Amino acid sequence: MTNKKQKNVEEAPIVEPHFIEKYAKVLGICVAAIVVIVLGFMGYKHFISEPKEAAANDAIPAVQSLLEKGDSASMAAVAKSAKDVASQFSGSDAANLAHLYAGIALYNQGKYQEALDEFDSFSACDDQNVTPAAIAAKGDCQACLKQYDAAVKSFKAAADKAGHDNLKVMYLIKAGEICEFALNDKAKALECYTAANACKASFQVQGGMVDEYIERASVK
Repeated sequence: MTNKKQKNVEEAPIVEPHFIEKYAKVLGICVAAIVVIVLGFMGYKHFISEPKEAAANDAIPAVQSLLEKGDSASMAAVAKSAKDVASQFSGSDAANLAHLYAGIALYNQGKYQEALDEFDSFSACDDQNVTPAAIAAKGDCQACLKQYDAAVKSFKAAADKAGHDNLKVMYLIKAGEICEFALNDKAKALECYTAANACKASFQVQGGMVDEYIERASVK
């Protein structure tokens, strides 16, 4: 590789610059990571309460602490530790959460197929933020693997299950941008942006941008 720009083009799912920025490693997983780490831990404390899962209860916080560090060395350790927890306590709530942590760590290492496998192993929980975040994380992996149709489907599913409009908007915009830039299908992109527009009022960060997306996708 001759320069940073070339590297980004080769690693990102789409060559179009705006799209690359959206799916750079840090931005691609940041929302899912924050939701899973913060809200997921709240769910974890709720789910893991039985005495028989005491060992699992002790194992997960150590994995979470490594994940919160965010550096490359920690990511490698998280992937290994989380996989160990998932294997050792298979079928438990702790193992289910460990699949998410492993997926995040693997994604941040650029191991998108392995990350996707971990996210696929996660079983939906009752939390209206964690489950959609896991589905959206699958979409991030699929986009990086150039599985664009599957990515759009995942982001739409995440939006459908999201408990808050801000997350719905974010996931629908991701789906729309894949339709627009990867699939070159402005009609489908416009559908996604229009759906996002219906709930943009409660989304202060990107809400004002939805009109721009709709205008761009409407140009023949």
